[in-house]
Amino acid sequence: MKVTWFTDPAEGNFGEAPHKLSSYYQYDTETKELVRIRLELNRGESMRSTRNPAVFYERDCAIGFSPKSLSDMQQYPDDAFRIENGQLLVHGSPLDQTPSDHYFTVTMRMDKSYPHSGSVVTTRPNLPKGVEEHHLQTLAAKVLKVRKGFALTPHHVTAEALAREIIKIANKISETDKEIHAAITTPTLSSGEGQADALVALERETVGLSAPKVDQSTTVTATPTLPSHSEQKERDVSRPKGLRP
Repeated sequence: MKVTWFTDPAEGNFGEAPHKLSSYYQYDTETKELVRIRLELNRGESMRSTRNPAVFYERDCAIGFSPKSLSDMQQYPDDAFRIENGQLLVHGSPLDQTPSDHYFTVTMRMDKSYPHSGSVVTTRPNLPKGVEEHHLQTLAAKVLKVRKGFALTPHHVTAEALAREIIKIANKISETDKEIHAAITTPTLSSGEGQADALVALERETVGLSAPKVDQSTTVTATPTLPSHSEQKERDVSRPKGLRP
């Protein structure tokens, strides 16, 4: 079964930080595969991840959701997290398995000694103008099929440039891969001027590992309602020291 949700790095406060774009997550509860599409721009330095917007693939992964942030490494050090029988535990207690609005996302690979602390789940994602959920579903389907992730753009581009790249890649995948095109049951992918003949740069930067065939059964537990950009109010939410990257 496939579970999908969006997260909000600005925690619902938009306006002054247009780079705080939402991430899209897709998790298979049977194969334990996770795809994360991070769209945030001008991201700070991190020892564990690229700064660039990218599509990440994780195998043998567990997910969990918490009503409070678990990113404080003094209170929740890496060794406080473990996976037991496929379930993610913190200090021995299991985390929720269903993405709920305003709950914090936590993911962890079975072969890693530390988790990834994501942002809060949201049903009102802040996406680049023109980008829709089916574009991101198409990118996720390709990653699961080709068995690796890829970078989208440099971290310093505009939201408009990121949107053009996402739509271009999604359209190209839909045009060249009939299996993925048939699996994405949402409306036909929109295309902008000059996008149809653009090539996909899937080999630019590998940021993930391999995956078997996509399971198309879907459970969406955090269904998005997309606000207009004029309705979105943002502020920059800086990460204090001592928090997990």
